[in-house]
Amino acid sequence: MAKFGPGTAATREDRRMRRPDSFRLPEYFRMLAGILGVYVLVIGFGDSEAGSAGRVGLLGFLVWTGARLHVDRRLRRFAAALGLAAAVSTAILVATVPARVTYGIVGAWSTVLLVTAIGSVVAVLVERAVVDTSAVLGVLCIYLLLGLLFAGVHQIAAAFRPHYLNGAGVPPDSSDLLYFSVITLTTVGYGDITPACLPARAIAVVEAITGQLYLVSVVAGVVAGWQRPAKGGNEGNGGNGGNAGDGGNAGDGGNERNSGIEGNSGTSADGERPDG
Repeated sequence: MAKFGPGTAATREDRRMRRPDSFRLPEYFRMLAGILGVYVLVIGFGDSEAGSAGRVGLLGFLVWTGARLHVDRRLRRFAAALGLAAAVSTAILVATVPARVTYGIVGAWSTVLLVTAIGSVVAVLVERAVVDTSAVLGVLCIYLLLGLLFAGVHQIAAAFRPHYLNGAGVPPDSSDLLYFSVITLTTVGYGDITPACLPARAIAVVEAITGQLYLVSVVAGVVAGWQRPAKGGNEGNGGNGGNAGDGGNAGDGGNERNSGIEGNSGTSADGERPDG
């Protein structure tokens, strides 16, 4: 690793390795904005040519953003190449092949890109030693991406089974699939759209279980362990160096330790003055 100091030119990667949270927070906010953009695009434009190409392009952007959470440049190059290939191929196919074929291809590309994006975020979160703001944002991104992921899986299955959902078109529009995916993931289940075939029921069962387990285990654990940055000082578990923490360091005249030594009076907990 490059050294920092007078006369040395620190690269951007070195700065990122020294301050991981400072560069990851903007990437998570950028990813959240991209995810919301995909939701709006799917709901507003559905399976139109512009909607399909724009959806895959935005998902490629999410893959690239997820790769930027890592310091390895090779991951970012791979993500950029994958996203570009997906966007270009989809733009060509929507203009040249029948809509039925494009329907399945868009679902397949969406699934591949979303699995890649979720994997990038998960790999970063697993390496985190503490639960901070960036970890909370990462967990939120994964939950929103899961809704899109299962919508893509439903779209692949619907390409082979046109009568896939009751209460939707034949085949169902991507906006209907996203709606069905979200209400299944959150276990709301209004009942206006229901599975019409065995593959739809099987995927819905997996999605409902995944959504519930994710909320009660991952989200609950992250929120419970969330440590906000301290104001005016650092907090740590060991309490070393006069910082307040679980180790119990004191304040005014000295350090208060588990052995009972108080800083203000300099006497032990038993009332005896120390020698000297």
